[in-house]
Amino acid sequence: MRLLRVLAVLLACGFSLLALEGCRGSSTKRIIILTNGNSPFWDACGVGVQEADTKLGLQKAGLKAVVETNDGTDGGQIKKLRQYGTQNDIVAVGLSVNTAGNDAIVEEMNKLRARGIHVVTIDSDVDREMHRDARDAFIGTDNLVGGIELGRPPAVCCPRAATT
Repeated sequence: MRLLRVLAVLLACGFSLLALEGCRGSSTKRIIILTNGNSPFWDACGVGVQEADTKLGLQKAGLKAVVETNDGTDGGQIKKLRQYGTQNDIVAVGLSVNTAGNDAIVEEMNKLRARGIHVVTIDSDVDREMHRDARDAFIGTDNLVGGIELGRPPAVCCPRAATT
């Protein structure tokens, strides 16, 4: 649970650094974390984002970090991304992509970036071979690569483990 809070603080910190360049006005700008549904993981992330919002002094920088929950569907995620594209107070969106290969989600991400909104994927990413340029960065674990590494003999993936 503590690790998830630290992750959320890091996410908020990273977003604040990305967004500061566009936050010179007097109104508060939002950094939104859009989940891909309800889960204890996102509950912990939400607590971490609230703590980060306070501890990092985002308000002094004219920022507010918030977590919004998607209904767990691609359509719900697309609807939220479209909504963000019509709002002038959003400077960054971090989202956990529902379906990596969904072109409509990628299209909305590209529209946000075209408006100058920073987009970062967290926890789950777009199809990196086809749509890597739809976001500024991915923060998370590549489970396929991690699984391949775990399946290797210790001498290949962990040279120290083989000598101890």
